[in-house]
Amino acid sequence: MIVKRPNPELVDEDNPEWTAQEIARARPASEVLPKLFGTKGAKEMLTGGGLGPAEVVKLLGGSAKPPPQETF
Repeated sequence: MIVKRPNPELVDEDNPEWTAQEIARARPASEVLPKLFGTKGAKEMLTGGGLGPAEVVKLLGGSAKPPPQETF
């Protein structure tokens, strides 16, 4: 079996990879956030805010040239 050595440039000693035990202990945000921030704060964090709906662009038919003017 080939053992892959980690790239030293990609190893983050301040934030190491999680172990199997840490992954097993992890809880979903929907379970943890209400205890930390209350129901209202957790709801705001868990619902998608996003940018909102895009601005509606009205498309005009025909060409972009103004209509011809009549001469007198």
